[in-house]
Amino acid sequence: MLFIGDLVVDCTARVTEGDLARWGLVKGRRKTVDPAFINNLLTQIEDRTFCGGGSTGNTAFAYAGLGGQGTYLTAMASDDYADLSLRELKSVGLDVLINGAPVPGSYSNICLCLVTPDGERTMLMGVETCFCSIPFILETLQTQDHPAIFMTAYSTEGFGIDGFRQIAETALKTGKNVYLSLSNPVLAANHRDAWIDLMRAGVSVFSNQGEFSPLLDGQPAHTLQNVLSGDAFAAMTDGEHGAHIVTINDVMQTPAVPVTDVKNTTGAGDHYAAGFLFALSQGMDLAECARFAAQLAARKVAAPASRLEKDVLARFVAAVAA
Repeated sequence: MLFIGDLVVDCTARVTEGDLARWGLVKGRRKTVDPAFINNLLTQIEDRTFCGGGSTGNTAFAYAGLGGQGTYLTAMASDDYADLSLRELKSVGLDVLINGAPVPGSYSNICLCLVTPDGERTMLMGVETCFCSIPFILETLQTQDHPAIFMTAYSTEGFGIDGFRQIAETALKTGKNVYLSLSNPVLAANHRDAWIDLMRAGVSVFSNQGEFSPLLDGQPAHTLQNVLSGDAFAAMTDGEHGAHIVTINDVMQTPAVPVTDVKNTTGAGDHYAAGFLFALSQGMDLAECARFAAQLAARKVAAPASRLEKDVLARFVAAVAA
């Protein structure tokens, strides 16, 4: 599997309400900011924890941590934080293919979570400054023997929707399976026609019910059959209500795995996609893939971080295999 994405770093920091006021931030809000602003804040914060993150990164990490073979295609910023994400991806056996030298003056994509003593989270996401070049990606697709690629709609912010489509269509033309995540409802709505066109071309899609809503336009899940092609599928998750797996010939409703102690739902969809794709690579049918994916997503939701650790993934796949 070839994963195409950026190097995202998650940082959780303990701060006071006075800190937020001093920095001009509203507690509990999510905001996209200049990455230089985040880097400046980090010089003022001592209680902080870093780890690799991002939707594509989480999916790739979990997929490889389960035992899948994969390559992560990315570009690298010139700051120190990119090394952290890079090391984590390599730690689970992913090959990492970097597009050229670090981009001078660029910043890693850092998601900064500022936590006040009452547990409230204020989220800052840096505007991305470092992307792979589209010609480099197209050359990789044409010269390297990966049977499938995975991307998220977040990449449209770097490639543009036309560049994203070009990458997906080139992969299909070279005989690769293409899997994507719609990422969020806004990106799904903004590029609705493009996503439908890609599904008609043979792309499979993972996303939750809210992200699929702009494509469904108020219609039930089975209407996705009208835009799917060949062996492609749509995996639409809906939290505790399970998932619909839609193909041109069938619509399966699969149950969720109950979680009694929900700690963090962030990354659940990323792990669902990773589990599904890993199961698919092991020759499981779509119903089996959905069950495996639901188990992994439940394990993730019961964990505090946005990404399951390497040893947890290894124990999980061993337990399921037993």
